[in-house]
Amino acid sequence: MKRVPSHVLERLLLVGEESAPLVTAAPPVPPREVFRRFWPYTRGRRHWLVPLVLFSLAGPLVDAAELWLFKVVVDDVLVPRDLRPFLWIAPTYLGLVVASGVLGFADDMTATWVGERFLLALRADVFRHVQQLSLGFFERRRLGDVLSRVTGDVDAVETF
Repeated sequence: MKRVPSHVLERLLLVGEESAPLVTAAPPVPPREVFRRFWPYTRGRRHWLVPLVLFSLAGPLVDAAELWLFKVVVDDVLVPRDLRPFLWIAPTYLGLVVASGVLGFADDMTATWVGERFLLALRADVFRHVQQLSLGFFERRRLGDVLSRVTGDVDAVETF
């Protein structure tokens, strides 16, 4: 087994002000430019954006209706001590809870499906681009830096 010279190890382990960053920071990009760059990746799935917006709006409306029912319970059932309105309040509340669950599930599933298809198209383009780079590009850069950049940048877009 070959022994690694100490000056190589020192350079690898160098931390602090003396070490240069492995990957330079990306320049800031205006939101309009970000939208312009990523809008093509929504092609074929743009019709799903309307249900996503509707699910996002319907959820809080159902939550507001549930809160209003609690107000009705306090005002019409508990304060006057009359249980008759409770006969229509209980099934209504149960229906709202079921509707809230269905809307939440539909929202999560649709958003996840659209988001994952978006990321799949983005990753395919990134890997296609990396495969078209010259061998000289890879000779000038460390493989770990390239892999980190490819996976990290796509993960950053996913998080965004």
